[in-house]
This record gives sequence, C-alpha cells and structure tokens, in this order.
Amino acid sequence: MPRGRKGPPQDSVDSILLAISRRDNIDPDTLSHYFERLDEEWTEGARSKVLHLLRTRDATAHAAAVLILSELATGFDREELEDLVADPTVSDMAKLTIAPILKELDSEMADDGLIEYLNDPEAAMQQMQVRLLELVGQSELGVESVLEDVLSMPLERRLGFINWLGSSHDPRAAQLLIPLLENQSGKVVLAAIDAIEQLGAVATQQTIPALNYMVAHTSNRQTKEHARAVLGRLMMHSAPGTQKTLGQENQSKHQLKFYEARVSFIDGVGSQMIMLAWQRSDNMLKGVNVLYQDQWGIKDCYGTDDMDISHWTGVL
Repeated sequence: MPRGRKGPPQDSVDSILLAISRRDNIDPDTLSHYFERLDEEWTEGARSKVLHLLRTRDATAHAAAVLILSELATGFDREELEDLVADPTVSDMAKLTIAPILKELDSEMADDGLIEYLNDPEAAMQQMQVRLLELVGQSELGVESVLEDVLSMPLERRLGFINWLGSSHDPRAAQLLIPLLENQSGKVVLAAIDAIEQLGAVATQQTIPALNYMVAHTSNRQTKEHARAVLGRLMMHSAPGTQKTLGQENQSKHQLKFYEARVSFIDGVGSQMIMLAWQRSDNMLKGVNVLYQDQWGIKDCYGTDDMDISHWTGVL
C-alpha cells in the first residue's frame, strides 16, 4: 500500500532562489511563501547562498539577493554584511546596493560611512575602531558592549582586532585587553598578552598588575611563561618613576571632573547615605552611593554610569 504524504512538498532553497532570480511576475502570496521558507532555512544555509548571490556578476541574481536581505536580514546578519563590504573581491556597486540594509541594521558602514570606506577602507576602519575606544572610555557599560561585539567575531577577525588594540597605543585599549586574558581560548589569550606588550608603557599601571595576577593564578604552562616573559620586558623598559609618571599623566587625561558630594542626616539607627558624583564629557553623571551604619560599617554600595543631571538634583 503506497505511503501517503503528510503535506505538500517543500520548495528547496535553491529552487526558490532560482525562481526569484529568474522571474519578475511572482504573485505576492507565492513570494511571501518563498520568504517564509527561506526564513526557516536562514541559518541552515539559506543566508550563505543569498550572500553568494551578492558576489555574482548576474544583475538579476544580485537584485534577488538584495530583495531577500531587505526582507529577512536582522541584526544577527549585520556582521556578515559588514565583512562583505570589507572584502576587496566584491565590487563597489554590490556594496553600495546593500547600504540601505546596513542602515536599517544600524551599521556604522551605512550611507556616508560606506562611501568613506570605499574611498579609503583602511582609514575608515581605523576611524570606526577609534569610535569604539571612545565608547569604552565613557563607562563600564561601554566596555561590556564592545566586549560582547568582540567575542561574537569570528576568530581571525577577533585576533586582528586584538592586534589593532595593541598598535593603537591608547591606554583605553587596556580596558578591553585585560578582560580577554580570562576565560578565552589559548590563541585569544596569547594574542591579548602580545597586544599588551605592544601597547607598552601607556597603560602599565593597568597591565602590569593584570599580568602579575595571570602569572600567579593561571594553570596553563605556556600562557604562564609567555605572560611572565612579557611582564619582565614591560617592567625592564619602565625606568624607575616612569610608570608612576605615565600613570599620573593618563589618569589626569581621562579622569572625570568631580561634580558633587552629598551626605544625608544620620537616622535613628545610625545609618547614613553618602553620594558622590563625577561629570563625564557628555555632561552625564557617573556616581557611587554608599549606605553606612555606625556599628556595621558599609552595609550597601552601588554605582551608576548614566545619570542625567536633572535626576541628580531631585535626589535627597
């Protein structure tokens, strides 16, 4: 007895892509069905095939890829689209056609950024990386946000970015490199150590203690030996007093301006609230609140990175 079907046969991804590329009279219902099928298979191969169409010289296939991406691409696809823009084998015209999609995905390569990238890709990439360091310098949340992006990168791109952090000679880069010394693959940790050495004396107040900690606590022999060697070279090239002077210069360069301190009255059980605030370059406040009790000492402490001044004036 023949076995019956449980439903209509599913269209294959290849047949859908061929149909969209070769037909210009697809009715809306059929096109909607095609998008649903591609969405189902998006991370299982459909996305890579659509991106492949962007690289072809076939104008109709390329137009089909742009149509599909404009419908299905999400923030999870932004990195691969940006990689395509950075690929020198892809034509400039192909890159320009996906500018609206990049803009929709909040990519820094969209619009003027893409034109700038095409004219001078190396300078544009460096400018984007500098903006990342500016974000890092604003708050701890900026560090966490950039680290999330770095850790989601493919390995080779991640290693390249780590190398750039070292060559930047910007002390803010240490705030990204130090967290990469822990809970990462061996290649990433070794690359971060090399980048710290390349960063040099501009951040030794941060990097030397971090390497000391790594040498004392890591169980990986190769990592320990490499960290110890880099630590020795950093300390050897830091003349007596140089580290302190550089640290003071960097601290004064990036130190926030103190804004205000507030202290509440002591309540009936000996508790008192102490509030300190510093002003950032964007006029937002960074603060710390401490709850102190005369017998227990500090009972609670928490901080905030993004407080509007108007909110501060309404506290206490």
